[in-house]
Amino acid sequence: MLGYGAAARAVVPLARAFGMRVLCTTGVPEKERADPFVRFVELPELLAESDYVSVHTALTERTRGLLGASAFRLMKPTSVLINTARGAVVDEQALADAVRAGRIAGAALDVVSEEPLATDSPLRGVEGIVVYSHLAGQTAEARTATGLEGAAEVIAALAGQPRFAVNAHLLKTH
Repeated sequence: MLGYGAAARAVVPLARAFGMRVLCTTGVPEKERADPFVRFVELPELLAESDYVSVHTALTERTRGLLGASAFRLMKPTSVLINTARGAVVDEQALADAVRAGRIAGAALDVVSEEPLATDSPLRGVEGIVVYSHLAGQTAEARTATGLEGAAEVIAALAGQPRFAVNAHLLKTH
């Protein structure tokens, strides 16, 4: 995890439920890093070791474009970037280039630099990059519908027929 605010801390038990080891890089002071299930590391180590890099940081001048070409070169070719924080933390052209070149496996984004996604965005048409609408502040009805669609996807995946799998190429076929 990149960042250790309230949203990131809420992800920790979810990740552990899936058997994940949780690494985190953050500017949060050490005295506020009391979670024994999180190993705090520097960004290069986080990028090199993580299968999933989940972004939970604020957008500041220090974090703007933080995940660019040099960051993607450190990641494993099987890694997936997940950004639910701020779009501008990611250099979108560098991300599209990294996925196309196979330097990382893909990305799941619900935030982008320009919302809605621009028609000329480098993220469009890149196999392995999924962009969803950011749900923050949506209506209760929209959240219910999203939950139902998510549950339908889980059911489909358990039946061996995922509809929107980011990593469909890794799934075993019967």
